[in-house]
Amino acid sequence: MRQKLRSVLLSFQDYGFVANALLQQRRNPKLKFFHEGFGDLAPFHQIRAALAQDGQSAFADITKIDFERSNRKMPEPVELYKGTYHTPMEAYYTDANRTGHVVLVKGRNFRFAHEQDDGRPVIKGLVVTLPATGDEGISFRSRVLSEPLARQGYASLNCIVPLYGPRKPSTQTKYHAATVGDFMGQVVGCYVEAAKLIRYCRNSYPETPVGISGLSWGAAMSAVAGCILDDGDLAMSGGVAATSPIGLATGLMSHEVDFDALARDAGVSKADARDQLVGIFQETSDFTREPTILSILAAGTSRKLVAAYVAAEHDHIVPPSEGGEALLQVMQPMLSYEKLSYVEGGHVSMMMNSGRHLVPAIVESFEQLAKLKRE
Repeated sequence: MRQKLRSVLLSFQDYGFVANALLQQRRNPKLKFFHEGFGDLAPFHQIRAALAQDGQSAFADITKIDFERSNRKMPEPVELYKGTYHTPMEAYYTDANRTGHVVLVKGRNFRFAHEQDDGRPVIKGLVVTLPATGDEGISFRSRVLSEPLARQGYASLNCIVPLYGPRKPSTQTKYHAATVGDFMGQVVGCYVEAAKLIRYCRNSYPETPVGISGLSWGAAMSAVAGCILDDGDLAMSGGVAATSPIGLATGLMSHEVDFDALARDAGVSKADARDQLVGIFQETSDFTREPTILSILAAGTSRKLVAAYVAAEHDHIVPPSEGGEALLQVMQPMLSYEKLSYVEGGHVSMMMNSGRHLVPAIVESFEQLAKLKRE
């Protein structure tokens, strides 16, 4: 009983997160998604059509990342390398958004399998990580995920996704995409780039198992990235994922959407603008389920896909119908192993404690993949 009460109380942090966002919006009304309206959705539909026809092979691979050692102080024995690359989505992006940014975090006491044997143990796995909504940098993931993973012999490639951090256009306020078109382009760009980064890791770090993980929005994007790949084994994991962004339009996070701007742009009522937005978001949800994507997945029948995901017992931000169980149900036909674990608290508390909850899931995904490959 006491543990259940603790879980419920922790979940109230979801409401605290919303209250804080509302206070910030009083100071700056532009701290909302889509303050410039619906925008141009054509690029999203073009990318979607290309993926439906050819999968991730519709776009060029990432063949080079320029790394340099970071001067940022990291706790021993963790080291960090910053890298940049040209996005395969270059035709659809402009200016700074065309340059992708990643940070490689690893333990100094470990080496990659392809490197000369100098007595150090081999890195057990390399995981590409994607951020939660609003996590524009790499500091949070480096601290709560990468550092504890590095000490256990795992490396991380933390991505800065399109429209975040140095990839943010001048018309954007913080992490809030200025238009629905920008947001939808960000969504598909995020999982296409992540899929290409998985392939880059396989090619650049041969013999090192590769995985992908993320938090919240990033967990959903990591799942889709794994799904549009058509080759290679993969350790997949994530925390408090959702199968679509519909909750942004209808749930506790809807305060983040500028429905007044959408209504003005479309010349309709706020209720109709909300319905239009839900319809657009529904396309994203359907896209992860439609037969073309599942057939791309099924093409890699010889590969092993492992999924270890974490959900919150009292998540007030991701509705149960769009949560972890729904996500695994979508992927289930292609999975060699699946596990969904529930942890105490809500959406926010799970993310803040992801070092305690998600790190073990990441490790488990690699261990289960290794076990399946031995069998």
